[in-house]
Amino acid sequence: MERPESTKSRLKIFVRIRPNPEGSGEEIATTENNALFLKDVSSNRANEFYFDRVMDKHVQQKEVYEDVGAPLVNHVLGGYNACCFAYGQTGSGKTYTMFGEETGAWEKRGVIPLAVESLFAEVQRMEMEHSVIVKMSVSFMEIYLDHVRDLGRASLANLPPEARPQSARDTPKSRPPSGRPPSGRSTNSATGTTEEPYDHTAQSLEVQEDADGNVKVKDLTQIMVTSAAQVMDIVKAGLNLRQTHATQLNDVSSRSHTVFTLTIAQQRSGARLDSDTVVGRLNL
Repeated sequence: MERPESTKSRLKIFVRIRPNPEGSGEEIATTENNALFLKDVSSNRANEFYFDRVMDKHVQQKEVYEDVGAPLVNHVLGGYNACCFAYGQTGSGKTYTMFGEETGAWEKRGVIPLAVESLFAEVQRMEMEHSVIVKMSVSFMEIYLDHVRDLGRASLANLPPEARPQSARDTPKSRPPSGRPPSGRSTNSATGTTEEPYDHTAQSLEVQEDADGNVKVKDLTQIMVTSAAQVMDIVKAGLNLRQTHATQLNDVSSRSHTVFTLTIAQQRSGARLDSDTVVGRLNL
C-alpha cells in the first residue's frame, strides 16, 4: 500500500445519479465523462456541470466505493484524517450509498461497510507483516433539530451482551486508541452497560473547540472494536435509532444527519511514547 501524500490531497466532488422511479416521467439528467447535463424543461436546453466524476444510474455500489471510499481508507492508514460527506435532497440515495440496503445483500453494501471491511483486512496484514499494534475505536452521532445525540452509546443497549465489544462489557475505564487517559467522561460512557438506561433522544452533547482550533463533541462515546462484525452491529443498531419520517419520496426518510467516525491508532511493537503513535480518523 502506498503512503498517501498530503500535499497531493484535495477536496473532490462526486455526483451519483439515482435511477428514476418507475412511471416518474422523462429523465432530465444525462452524463458524459465527468460532465453532468441537466435539462431545463422550460427551455428544452441543457445546463452543463463538471465534477471529479459523475456516476450514472448504472454504477454499482462496489464501484462507488473504489472511487470514493478506498482512497480515503488508504489516506487514514497513512496517519491522516479523511472525510466522505454525502449531500443531497430527501430520497436522493444518501443512506443507500453510505450504508447500503437493510437486507445486507452482498452486492448492495455501501461505502461504510466496505470501508470497515477494507480497514480490518489491511490492519490484519500490517500487524502480521510489520509488527504494528493497531487499536480501533468508533463513534456514531446524530444531529437532529440542532441536538447532538450519541447513537453509539445508545446502540450498545440494543445489542445482546455477547455481541457487545469486549471493552464495552468489561472495561469501565478503557482508554482511547492513543493510550492517553480519557478526557471528560467520553470514554467512561463507552461502558454501554444496561444498569443505567441511556435515552439518547433526551440528550444533547456539546460541540466544543480547543485552543488549537480542533472541534470535538464533548462526552461522545468512543467504543473500542476488534472486528468488522462488531462495527457493523453498532452501525445497524444505531441506524435503527435514527429519527425518520415518511415523505412523498421515501416512506422511512431519515430526518437527521449522522456522523460515523473510525479512529485508527498504530504503534510499532515496543514503542512506549505517545509520539510513536500514528493516528488517523475516517469521518463518514
